[in-house]
Amino acid sequence: MVLLKKNHDVRPVFLNLFKIHLPVTALTSILHRITGVVMMLALPILILLLYGVAYDASMLRVVSALPQWLLLVSEFGVVVAFMYHILAGLRHLFHDFTGSHSLGSTVISSWVVLSLWLVWCFFAIIRLMI
Repeated sequence: MVLLKKNHDVRPVFLNLFKIHLPVTALTSILHRITGVVMMLALPILILLLYGVAYDASMLRVVSALPQWLLLVSEFGVVVAFMYHILAGLRHLFHDFTGSHSLGSTVISSWVVLSLWLVWCFFAIIRLMI
């Protein structure tokens, strides 16, 4: 049996990702996954730096040769990813242990996580400026 394709397909051919508006709960979930990947990718570098600080004096020369802004930006990225991942993980634990999976509670908890994260990022920026 041969399936015939319709002549006028109503599905979009090119998706414009800037016009797609995600719900806040989807944004929270996607950011949680992205920050988890960022933390896993940064982990070997952080372990190498920790080894260099603890055991190898030549590693300190390499780190001191890097520009200061590069170290600050990388530190800020790791700290911000860690902060968001912790907050979103606590949100998931809250929903798992309380059993409240209603749409209202998930939307409110998503806004709380994003708001706390932005406040926390503001304090991290202030801390890095000092």
